[in-house]
Amino acid sequence: MGALSYIWGMLPFVPWKRGMEKNVENQNFNLNQASFNTWYWRLLNAALSVWEWEGLPEGIDVRQMELWLMTHGYTIFFYDDTLRYDEGQRAPEGYAVLQGALHGQLDLYNLPNDRRVYAPNGFNRELNETNSVVIFNNLLRTPEIFTYALYAQRIAEIDRTIDVNLQNQKTPKVIRCDERQRLTWKNITMQMEGNVYTIAADKNVDLKDIEVLDLTTPFVGVDMDLLKQRYIAEAFSFAGIESVTPEKRERLVSSEVTGTMGGTEAARWSRLQAREQACEMINDTFGLNASVRFKTGTYIKAQ
Repeated sequence: MGALSYIWGMLPFVPWKRGMEKNVENQNFNLNQASFNTWYWRLLNAALSVWEWEGLPEGIDVRQMELWLMTHGYTIFFYDDTLRYDEGQRAPEGYAVLQGALHGQLDLYNLPNDRRVYAPNGFNRELNETNSVVIFNNLLRTPEIFTYALYAQRIAEIDRTIDVNLQNQKTPKVIRCDERQRLTWKNITMQMEGNVYTIAADKNVDLKDIEVLDLTTPFVGVDMDLLKQRYIAEAFSFAGIESVTPEKRERLVSSEVTGTMGGTEAARWSRLQAREQACEMINDTFGLNASVRFKTGTYIKAQ
């Protein structure tokens, strides 16, 4: 489905082709895209909703900041006095968070001293470590949108497989007979569709030359749905969100469920620690009191 081609657009919906609604190939293309978009947006929404920032200056757009962290792996917090006099008052205290490019000499820990921020309206500034702080998405300093696109593609493929398998449940049996017997079998089929318990056939009906091709397809929707739930649980775990795989939900007691959350907590801490380090640097550099927390769920919070 070409998932990676949608990653940087953030609105990956592909317009439905018009004038070809009856074309099966086109319909399948549209359904494939809709399935991918549905899960892609769902995973991104979940990943964006887990952070709560406090103490940031007025005008900081947390949603956009988290979106840049997810798509680029980092964003830049800075102060610029000219922003205080912006007519739109989008940064009334002079603080903002924007996309940027890191460049210049590396310090002891591989962090460039120089960076440039830019905005779609043409605003751009050259900054350094004295008037800006780089906020990283995780300890690896990498974006995570590629992973969500991968899971969305896998889950969408399963959904479409279930759709196809369900359609195949309606596949008829193919009856091969001569033209004389065709009307007879058509009448018999109509009686079957009418839920007739007993079907009467003429004594002249010859069953010897009848061939039946059974196109029945096994229904695998339940197994495919379990696999889909496992992928969903993996994607949520990657985002630090608690989710128990379906085969374990009925068997595990609460303490066992909590014990399975180690991977989820590890993924959460990698992202949280990177943000906490940024808050510490922001507070030291600008004298603020910024903080961030993960909206902890039931299982790990109880533990």
